[in-house]
Amino acid sequence: MPDTLAPAQSLATSQQRIRLLQDTALIRPVAADSDHIYGSKSAAISLITYMDFNCPYCRKVRPVIMREVHTSGGKINWVFRHFPLADNGVSAEATAAECVADIAGENKFWGFAANLLSLPRPTGTDSIALIRRSALKERIEWHKLESCMSENRQQAKVSRDRAEAVQLGINATPSTVLVGGKSVLLLQGAVSTDVLQRALKQSGD
Repeated sequence: MPDTLAPAQSLATSQQRIRLLQDTALIRPVAADSDHIYGSKSAAISLITYMDFNCPYCRKVRPVIMREVHTSGGKINWVFRHFPLADNGVSAEATAAECVADIAGENKFWGFAANLLSLPRPTGTDSIALIRRSALKERIEWHKLESCMSENRQQAKVSRDRAEAVQLGINATPSTVLVGGKSVLLLQGAVSTDVLQRALKQSGD
């Protein structure tokens, strides 16, 4: 589904992409010591996005959410959680990103994630090649990253995020849960700025 919608379709599509979540107990509270948080950790509103590094629509939603965080004056933050769509729930990219966070810290995690979501993916390029290129751009020591990945040290974190998404009834990426307002909303797909702002307004009504 394209991000830019014809005016006549815009309202209907916005409504289809925003859904009220009833069972909010299934949502793990945002925590600075266990989540990847972009923006103010004390923000009133969190946009929790379940992402797959191999999903082209995740690439599209990233700048939309980041722009909203930047212009919110500290009122909104972005929380990155994993939802690999592979049948076995395993993603080399997701595991590598968690290893980067463990080895080099949060700033490197966000830089590494941005690289994975923005690097060209020519046909036939494998995951390890992309991971190496992303690591090189962030000056991550490859032997440390490779060791962490081979030992599956961070796979449990990825699996936890994925299991939570499944419990919430999420079956596609990107999917964003908006928490902190009067209503908890699920935003489905690569939402546009207009759809995101509509959801923010709706959650505060």
